[in-house]
This record gives sequence, C-alpha cells and structure tokens, in this order.
Amino acid sequence: MKKKLTFIFTTVLFALTTGITAFADSEEEMTEAAEQAASVNISEAFSALTNCVPALVVAVISVLAIALVCIFGGKLKKKLDGSSASSMMNAFIAAFSASGIICLVFAFLTDGVSWSDMMHTVDESVLYPQFSDYYQSMQTAARGLFYNLSEEFTPFGIIIYYLLAQFVPASLVTSTSAVYYSSLLKNQPGLMMYLFIVILYLVLIYRLSRSQLRKNDLHMRDEVTVFLFMLSYPVIYCVEQGNITALSLALAMFFTLYRNSESKTYRRICTAALAISAAITPFTLIFALLLFFDKGKKGIKTFLCICGLFVVLFLAPCFITGFRCALYYAESFLTINAEEFIVGNVSLANLLVFFGVKSKFVLYTVFILSELLALVTLIALPKTWQKLAAAVYIILNIPSVSENVTYLFILIPLVYLLSEKEHKTADWLYLLCFSLIVIPIPEWYYFDSGNFETLLAAFNLPYISSANELISLTAIQGLFVLLIYSMATSMKASKESVMPPSENEIKGEING
Repeated sequence: MKKKLTFIFTTVLFALTTGITAFADSEEEMTEAAEQAASVNISEAFSALTNCVPALVVAVISVLAIALVCIFGGKLKKKLDGSSASSMMNAFIAAFSASGIICLVFAFLTDGVSWSDMMHTVDESVLYPQFSDYYQSMQTAARGLFYNLSEEFTPFGIIIYYLLAQFVPASLVTSTSAVYYSSLLKNQPGLMMYLFIVILYLVLIYRLSRSQLRKNDLHMRDEVTVFLFMLSYPVIYCVEQGNITALSLALAMFFTLYRNSESKTYRRICTAALAISAAITPFTLIFALLLFFDKGKKGIKTFLCICGLFVVLFLAPCFITGFRCALYYAESFLTINAEEFIVGNVSLANLLVFFGVKSKFVLYTVFILSELLALVTLIALPKTWQKLAAAVYIILNIPSVSENVTYLFILIPLVYLLSEKEHKTADWLYLLCFSLIVIPIPEWYYFDSGNFETLLAAFNLPYISSANELISLTAIQGLFVLLIYSMATSMKASKESVMPPSENEIKGEING
C-alpha cells in the first residue's frame, strides 16, 4: 500500500511541477504570462511601501518574526515538540483576543467604517448592504427567477429560499424597488425566520465544537475557545451576509463527529445530515471518504446511501425549479475565471491568475493535479484532523466556491486539532494557517488608504476590502505545503519503522 502511495505521490508531484510548461497552449502565451508577472516595478513597489506607514510596520514585524524563527528555531522546536493541548489553546485564545480587541478599537476610531469594510457593507450603491444573500435570494426565488439563482445555489438551496419567501408579503418580496428595502427589513416574519436559521446553526456549531473540545477536560478554556469560534471572521461574515452555508457546515460537522457512534440512530442521522449538507453545498461529499478509513469495505454501503440521498435531494427540487438550474449550477461549479484576479478567492488557480497565467487549459490542469495531490495526502496522512484539513483544502481549492463564506469549513479540522492531547512543531504551523483564516484581522490600512491603494497598484492588485481575504490566500496555500510535508515525513517514518534490523543491531542484542 505504501509503495502505491509513493508512486501516486511522485507521479502527481511530477505532473504538477511540469504541467504548466508541458501543457501550455503556445510558447507566446507563456511568454506573455511571464512578462505580465514580471511587470511589477520593484523600485515603485518599494517606494510605495515606504510611503505607506501601516504596510511598512506590518512588513517590518514580519521580517523580524522570520529572523527570530531562523535564529531561535532549534530551541523553539524543542519547546513545541510534546507541548500540551492547554498550551495550544492558550495561544489560540490569546492571538484571537488580541486581534479581536484591535478590530474593535479600530471600529470605534473609525465610527464603524473599518468593520463595514471587513464585511463588505460600505458600498451604499448596493440595494441590500446587509443580509444580501438572504433577502436578494429570497426575492429572486419569490419571483420565480430560479435560473438566476442557479449560478450560486443548488436546486435544493433555491427551494429553501423559495419557502422562506412564503413568510413575507408578496408586495414586499416581489418588488425590486429600493424603497421597499426598509419595509422588508422591518417585516417580522421574514426577520424571525432568518434569526431562527442563524440561531439554529450557531447553536449546532457551538454544541458540536464543545463536545469535541471537552475531551481535553480544560473546562473554561474549552468554553472560551468555542465562544471565539462564534466570533470568528467567517461565521460573522456568514451571519452578516445571510448565507446558509453555515447550516451546511453544522451538518457536516455533525457527521464528522458522530459517524462512528455506537447508536444506530445517530449513524442514520449522520447519513441524512451529510446528504442534506451536500444538497446545499455539494463539495461536502468529500467528508464521506472518512467512512472508508473508519470501516473499510463496510463503509461502502453508508457511502452509497449518502450519495443516493444526495442525488435525490439535488434533483427532486428540479421538478419545481427546472432541470436547467441543475445543469447551470454544475457548469458554474466547474468554471474557472481566467480573466482577472479575484480578491477573496483562495484557490491555487486564482493565485496563478495573479501571476499572469491566463490559459484556461493550464489553470484546469493545475487545478485538477493539485486536487489529486491533496486527495493523496488525505489518503496517506494518519490522523483524522490531518485528513479533515486535506478535505477542507480540496474544498477551498475549487475556484467557483472558494470565497469568504466557505472559509467556515476550516473550523472542522481546527476543532479536531485543538482537541489533541499532545502536539508537535508541525501542529503549531497548522494552527497558524487555520488561525489566519478564522481570526478577524484588523483593517490597519484604513488609516492610510491612499498610500495603500498606491501600493496595491504597484503590485497589480485590485482594491482589498478585507485583510482576511488577502492573508487567507497565503494561509490556505501554506496549508497545502504543510500537508505535502506531513505526508512525506509520515511515509518516511513508516518506512523506517518496518525496516528489518541491521546485522550489527542483531549482534548487539545477542551480546546484550
């Protein structure tokens, strides 16, 4: 088995590293991409950096941090190896609290504008600056324009919004006039249904996370950590946008925690929960692969049940929405935008677009190969939380779904990681990647926005509305590197453990 994994790993890695040059559409295309990537004027970028005080401070702190790690890396590694769960949880609580407090201070100093920037509510031209996913989707579904929603929502998700629209007077929900927006917000049945959904998934996430963290018996720290989960950037963003992806997360988390329950009823509920989660967001089907590692061939039956129920839930609503919606959603799901760099999209394909790669064939090649490589790490890595981290990377690496609300799913491997009894140095690097995605990052550039926009222009970057969006891109690709490194070290350790003892070792044991 290990030989097969080694062969798969080396094959995929070779294909990944050579895919761009081997499968490029033309030599001219690669030359154009290289020229675009090299179009950054280093002197202009450096000048813009020195003029932007907040960016300069962050750059200096980053360089100092890297220097300290290089100097004291050996001592730090000895201290981190074998560290306890309480140490990691204390570090997470401290980092989250410090960053969150700074965010609140910035919000007070800017009369809430910095917080609005973080949540994308600063644009007054938008009809629904708050709860846009909820009210706009509900309104579009109420007017019967199901096809207009099928780019972002499955037929099952469209039906959810259609049913929610039935609680709102037709005169409000079918109107596109901005005059009705305030009345729509004040409508009690519609708002109560929204609050019910929010409270439902928040309670589920809270209870499920706490049940996993309680394995450490850290009591108050467990409670504080789960409370901070509720204040994390992706959760707050999802609440502010009115997106139902958080409900999909709660159902997927329930499956991962209770899939091996001794209770047959719980296992059946887990099967239904993941199928419903996938009906809302199909990429959560990746978590069903855990059944093969838990139960082997016995897990095939449950896996097929989940897939079958998902197909029914995905297609049955098409009798109302039309099957064209399912086809359009599938097409949109597999689409890669090669025209521009999308801020907030953390996929590897989007990163290549930033570096000037415009060929869809190249982007699809890299996307498929990176997904396969992540799948290999999911199979090869020994710990459950590592497998979950690989599964979440596979999800976030899908260009069409890689956005702010999808960051939610990083909470699943994070809660598993924090529930481990002991940790190694690599585990702390995983925590760093997870934390940079879930912790709200202060909008430091607000205080020098003019120079910051000049700095972005020097690097060919569009306007950054949230620091979390930019930092998450680095964090998720850092997670990919960590997964590959962990797989390599795990396979090396397994190989050494099964090697037969040498002749000198045998003689030493005999003499002893």
